[in-house]
Amino acid sequence: MGKNNQSIITKLNEIRSGRSYRYYMLNMCNLPDFSREFQIVDLGTSFTIPCDAMEQIAKSGGKRIRLLSPYKEQLAQAFAFLYMRVALPNPINEFKALPLATQVAQINTILQLE
Repeated sequence: MGKNNQSIITKLNEIRSGRSYRYYMLNMCNLPDFSREFQIVDLGTSFTIPCDAMEQIAKSGGKRIRLLSPYKEQLAQAFAFLYMRVALPNPINEFKALPLATQVAQINTILQLE
């Protein structure tokens, strides 16, 4: 398998497992007359339409595929998670390995506080 194929598979698995926050993967559908492959939802692209227009679409559309619980809640949660993230102006830096004496001193300080 080529490097490009492997990177595509890696990205698809990130989306499938929920580690790629902008995208959400819908499973394939094998219902008669509604067969669909896996689909990827771009949560970063959203738009609004009036409720009246949505009701007309729903009434005139006939049969359609719908997400059931808990899948629709998981999709809603993924959408909310993308937009609820807060960027801090001063994030906490990554922890680096400290000398053993420093680690022991810090542990002793924490234990004394308890």
